[in-house]
Amino acid sequence: MAFFKKLAQASTAFLASALLLSGCGGGSDAVSASSTEMTATAGAGDIPPDTSPDTSVAWVMSYFGPNQDLPNDSLHLAFSTDGLNWTGLNDGKPVYQAPTTIQGIAGSGHIRDPYILRKNDGKFVYIATDWTLAVNDSNYWNRPSKRIFVADSTDLITFTNPRFLTMATALGSNTQPHAWAPEAYYDPDRRKYAIVWSGNADRGRTYVSYTKDFNSLVNPVPEVLFDPGYDEIDATVVPFNGRNYLFYKDETGSGKDIQVAKSSGAGLLAGSFTRISPNYLTRGANQSVMQGTEGPLVIKVPGQERWYMYADYYGNGGVFGCWTTTNLDSDPATWTKLTNGVDFKLPEGVRHANTVRVTQAQLDALKAHYGVTVTPVSTRIKTTYSEGGTPFYVAHAWFHGMITQLNDTANGQLPADFKWKAVPGLADPIDPNLVSFEATGFAGRYLRIDSANPTRWPTGGSLTQANRGYGLGWIATADKKNLTWVDPYVDSSTFKSDATFRKVPALNGDANMVSLQWYGNTTLYLRHMAYQLLGLPSTGSSQQKIDASFTLETQ
Repeated sequence: MAFFKKLAQASTAFLASALLLSGCGGGSDAVSASSTEMTATAGAGDIPPDTSPDTSVAWVMSYFGPNQDLPNDSLHLAFSTDGLNWTGLNDGKPVYQAPTTIQGIAGSGHIRDPYILRKNDGKFVYIATDWTLAVNDSNYWNRPSKRIFVADSTDLITFTNPRFLTMATALGSNTQPHAWAPEAYYDPDRRKYAIVWSGNADRGRTYVSYTKDFNSLVNPVPEVLFDPGYDEIDATVVPFNGRNYLFYKDETGSGKDIQVAKSSGAGLLAGSFTRISPNYLTRGANQSVMQGTEGPLVIKVPGQERWYMYADYYGNGGVFGCWTTTNLDSDPATWTKLTNGVDFKLPEGVRHANTVRVTQAQLDALKAHYGVTVTPVSTRIKTTYSEGGTPFYVAHAWFHGMITQLNDTANGQLPADFKWKAVPGLADPIDPNLVSFEATGFAGRYLRIDSANPTRWPTGGSLTQANRGYGLGWIATADKKNLTWVDPYVDSSTFKSDATFRKVPALNGDANMVSLQWYGNTTLYLRHMAYQLLGLPSTGSSQQKIDASFTLETQ
């Protein structure tokens, strides 16, 4: 987002020409331009433009975590120099937690949707959705906050002056509105900082408020910046070639995904935005299938006409998608979806992220202070099967083994579900050819076949809610046995045997692959059938041998 000072190539001259924020209005609670319009003339305390050269080299990502506790509902940081491969800081722990008492107001310390702006003086301001009146989702809705959280920093290491900033006393007839997902940028026409946020009158709209110091607002009555005529949240704006591109979440019941609008001119004027297409960017070619995405984050690769858009699969507990394009005017459905863990990598559990550019010295200081999060070595088990040229990997859903594609996020499939910690075989750790697989996302659980209950089979919700669970019904009754499970470790010889496999030359004859022979019964091998992973005889047909051959990819 160039005018959010996120892009290395953005210049003050371009910003001045690209932005002309004036009073905006729309919808039933519209604020008329005549009552709120701000002039471009300089005034006392106005912020002069930043004319210093841009020496930034990397993005720092701010985010919160997937669980509803204080460490997760706090500020976390990661960094990237290419916009695709992100490294966590502080070993994934929060770098700053809001106090439980702020300006004399007792609260929980919870925040969400953190955003960091580098101000024109080179210092940082950190703003976030105020969740301090609640400790989880269930007790937030009856007491939403009309404030945002604010703190200052010179280096993203020390944070000072935690405070609240009230965005509105009311929106239309709603006297208890919320103020969500705030973002901030410098408006060179008004010579002030603009805070863009999601509020709700009769429905969700995008509002803008102006400040000189993040202590008080110039316009206590916010302006309606964007109103597509239906419920929307999480707007973020990207200027390019004299136009502004606004990415937002359609919050209607049939929406819940990301759409894109474009302005008719360089200024951000109410009524100037038109949807590029009714299509949803995050649905791609299959527009009828809701993906459940929010919190769009767009970055431009410096020196290139290439953009990456990240979005939060909000129902999946910290799973992000990434899409790319070289043409912002293209139909959103034509953006290319990238594969998580292959084309891009994020720390585990990122929720609703934003970025700020930093210099090499600042990046070095952050790495020295927090330390770089070292991702544990993990193994992915790649099958020989593919669809549309995309390979399938061993994963787990509802704690039973199955196979699917890495970019499959259906029914809550997480990137961690594909990752295994390959350890010496539990049954005999001395034998170098034996291996056990501990689930990376569920430490202490191991892939195994339940020898004491070979006909154990998923029931209830796992039949319908597990990813690719429909395949469970395709398997003949006679073959419904020896399904693999991801079970908690038990210190017994039976469990250790059940969770141990011998690496043998691949049954399909490929010297770069292996087959995994079950330690508990050497006539059975791990093999996939109908998207499920079972222990089956696999030395019969050539197809059996192919389906029982795997590549162990170390990350």
